[in-house]
Amino acid sequence: MTAGKSKHDLRRLLCRKSVLLACVGTELRSDDRAGLEFYRTLKKIKPDAPAIECEFGLENCLDEILRLMPETLIVVDAVLPEGGGAEGGDVILAPADSAVMTSVPASTHNIPLPTILKFLQSSGCCRETYILGVVAKDLSVGEDATPEVLNAVKALAEAVADALNACGEPS
Repeated sequence: MTAGKSKHDLRRLLCRKSVLLACVGTELRSDDRAGLEFYRTLKKIKPDAPAIECEFGLENCLDEILRLMPETLIVVDAVLPEGGGAEGGDVILAPADSAVMTSVPASTHNIPLPTILKFLQSSGCCRETYILGVVAKDLSVGEDATPEVLNAVKALAEAVADALNACGEPS
């Protein structure tokens, strides 16, 4: 993982009292399905994982997020960081308001992520927000993700399941 975060940081985030993984994407644009594939893989490994599936954008899960009212929201999505240095399949974990995430260009979602996160926070939800991004290699129209992204999603789902299983154990 990049952006100064490690598996230990991920575990620390996931083991908080009130956390939710919001897994975002669309199956119509190749690697933009990363969040959805992550959700499905994670739920096969750990069915009780605190995760929801948000097809076509985080805005489609606002009711569920507000009902659950997590203190920490982790948005899992495909990302395209500007400035190079990241390759398809790399994983980035960073606060949603960090320089790393504010450099991510507009996505395929209808409402920009910062707007949705501000709305959630103004509603008393999601005091802390993070992006757990899988760097996309291909966002062209198509139903198949690249092998790099699929491999990263599988490894990430396994790491998240391991971290959730380790909650309560000494680090």
